[in-house]
Amino acid sequence: MKLITFALLILPTIFCEDENIQNDFLEWKNRFNKTYKNVEETEKAYKNFKFNKKIIDAGNEKFIKGEAYFHQSLNKFSDQLLHQRKRAMRGVATVTTGQSMMSGRSFGPPIKMTILKPGTFESAPLVWDWRRHNGVTPVKDQGYFCSGCWAFSGLGALESQYKKNYGKEYNFSEQQLIDCNRHEITGNWGCDGGNQASAYNYIGINGIELAETYPYKEELPHDDAYSCGFNSSRAVGQLSGYYRIRPGNETFLKEVVYYYGPVSFAFNGLLPTFAYYESGIYDDPNCVDGLSHSALIVGFGRVNIGGRIIDYWICKNSWSTDWGEDGYFKMVMGKNMCGLTRYLIAPKID
Repeated sequence: MKLITFALLILPTIFCEDENIQNDFLEWKNRFNKTYKNVEETEKAYKNFKFNKKIIDAGNEKFIKGEAYFHQSLNKFSDQLLHQRKRAMRGVATVTTGQSMMSGRSFGPPIKMTILKPGTFESAPLVWDWRRHNGVTPVKDQGYFCSGCWAFSGLGALESQYKKNYGKEYNFSEQQLIDCNRHEITGNWGCDGGNQASAYNYIGINGIELAETYPYKEELPHDDAYSCGFNSSRAVGQLSGYYRIRPGNETFLKEVVYYYGPVSFAFNGLLPTFAYYESGIYDDPNCVDGLSHSALIVGFGRVNIGGRIIDYWICKNSWSTDWGEDGYFKMVMGKNMCGLTRYLIAPKID
């Protein structure tokens, strides 16, 4: 009966479709509370679902054969194609007026930026996870419509510094950065993307409120949406500078993460294999350098798979806890996977 009802909701051309695919779509639709406005929208979602399921099934065949070390699954993005997913997956913006992402110039004198170089710290252990050492706050959800990963990643690192250093678990306001840190010089454009360096410079000058007093709205980007409601009397968070980590050296990055704390980073997050990641160690040779998404490195580990030793990064995403490993993903270490080492930054709060 469910199958007949579904078939009647969309165009008759799919009556001959595989019943298993149709049932999979119905189950997925109910699980993620998906609703569509009309028959045309339902059919489009179904076609996208079929297309994405083929990608997932092909990837999982490699996983079963031992040719891949990560598993994929249907998730909230499974009715979307790449151009539809870009709002959630493309949020890293470079500046447009000659300023570099290294500078992070904002509204006022820039705060101190220090470049961390190899030799700053001693060697790191093989395994470390800041989640087990009071250094990570809960996973958040940036939603579908706002390319605000730069704000979530950057503030995630700041929240970690407050938690590990002072035992304070703050939930800072991404919406404040999205609304108030917009300017052609900074390269931050709210829900159209931004970068953490200029966000840190803004916080160093102005401070940051909690999400409780300045809540996240997840609005589609348009000029009228960005009305800055910041009130300095409500600011709780502050920073005195930030660190840029010399790119290209993952051994040194381990040392920074271990001795200093979680590090915000940008990488290529546009591949379908990443969108549908469920578990395991992400390692896709097609994921080349190209900044599009931001996340937070919170640790690293090592595992033996079939006699092969694999080192990996533990990363916190901003796509809610129903994505990946409860909102986290592991990424292979030693390959600069997806350009992971190209843009690394951490806030300084003392």
